[in-house]
Amino acid sequence: MDNLIKKHSKKYKYNEEIYVYIRDDIKVDRKLLDYIYNNDFIAPFNFDNINYLHDFNCEYSSGLIKEATDKKMKILLDDLFSKSQDFIIYLSVNTFPAKGNTYYNRVPGEWQHEQKERYIETTKRILELRTEIYNSLSNYLTYVEKKY
Repeated sequence: MDNLIKKHSKKYKYNEEIYVYIRDDIKVDRKLLDYIYNNDFIAPFNFDNINYLHDFNCEYSSGLIKEATDKKMKILLDDLFSKSQDFIIYLSVNTFPAKGNTYYNRVPGEWQHEQKERYIETTKRILELRTEIYNSLSNYLTYVEKKY
């Protein structure tokens, strides 16, 4: 019985360490969640502020975070990885540096007049992906904050 308790506490500690690493070192936390919530990613936005999602994806791909033993945490991390990857790729392809400011990206305003259908489709998809990543990140944070 003592071995089972030790084994369980090691798994718990390891999952907690993964959560703390993601929160403190990669900065996937409530501040990022607030940034996603408060931006539509159509008007100019600072891509650096969502770079933490990219860092998370790199760490996830390296295999370290995949080692979570908490099944629900693992499912939430898998979902967060998938949603954040879709979000980052779509923004990278469909937003461009804002005129006069290389630190900010935006959906080109010219599209509203010159490529109206493209503008509508792009902005609609960005808002859908933003909602998906927001929900995924919120679910993950809510779970790990309660548990760890």
